[in-house]
Amino acid sequence: LFFPAALETIVEVRTLVRVAPHEVAIVRDNAGAYSFHSGNGTGGGRGTAFFLPPHCELVTMHWSSGTSAEDAEKNVVRNAKAVKYKVPVTKVDLRSQYAFFEYKVRTSDNVELLLEGTIFWQVVDVPKMIGRTGDPKGDVWFQTQSAFIEVMSKVSLTDFMANYDDTVTQAEN
Repeated sequence: LFFPAALETIVEVRTLVRVAPHEVAIVRDNAGAYSFHSGNGTGGGRGTAFFLPPHCELVTMHWSSGTSAEDAEKNVVRNAKAVKYKVPVTKVDLRSQYAFFEYKVRTSDNVELLLEGTIFWQVVDVPKMIGRTGDPKGDVWFQTQSAFIEVMSKVSLTDFMANYDDTVTQAEN
């Protein structure tokens, strides 16, 4: 603890930013340059902590979610299969993530199907991610939807039923 002396005054109190071993915090300075603070760096895998430098801010992104911010705060999980909300994210989680989906698609013979499943994804390169998107979860969800619509529009229902695994593999690529 710090106790000021008789003639000292506290000008500013800064909070300590803690970063878990599986997280990365992104800091933007007043010139717009980014710096990245990884929790698995020099802390021996136990995480890290730092104070924000002057004129810097912790970057807050708004990621797509099927769960509202209020539900997320209360740790309520709703298995929503569509993007409905945007939740604030200040630290990027590097662990594997998942998102449920439910897409309506049409086959080449105009049969409407309802596809349900789970998308597994992971952020690997945070500097590349921040340069390309502010909502990776939404991008993954909508890219997957687009890929399924494209692949299913080229396949008939009988081909899809006979070669389900091959069709899904085409959509993954």
